[in-house]
Amino acid sequence: MAYHHILVAVDLSPESQLLVHKAVALARAWESELFLIHVDINYTEIYSSLVEAEFRREQEAIAQETQQNLNILVDKAGYPIREIINGKGDLVQALDEAIHQYGIDLVVCGHHQDFWNTLRSPARQLIHRLHVDMLIVPLREEDEEFSGMSLF
Repeated sequence: MAYHHILVAVDLSPESQLLVHKAVALARAWESELFLIHVDINYTEIYSSLVEAEFRREQEAIAQETQQNLNILVDKAGYPIREIINGKGDLVQALDEAIHQYGIDLVVCGHHQDFWNTLRSPARQLIHRLHVDMLIVPLREEDEEFSGMSLF
């Protein structure tokens, strides 16, 4: 089975480069279109309007840094990225919307193998709620080959 539209979910941890590298290998083999998505939580909805203006400036700075890190991933991919998708809010909902909008047939995402993800794994939520094939890549701190960037 060949996949035509591959979506890579990155959190901008150093291991994101590993995810892109694996997705690029698959995209090359199948001559697929490749998409990147980063989902950011919008914290301004949580805080009152008293601190909203200051917090908004901070969010804008974070958004610029996020875009720079996404551009680094794209530059290092060595394969054309059709679209960079910046999602906000719930990870599963943002992925589901992208899947439907772009006709995604494979999602590549990582699973950090640490204590906190043992208790509450985002990967488990994806498995239960998304209706496309997924490649879930185990991410360990030992994956030093792709670290060095402040990047999922």
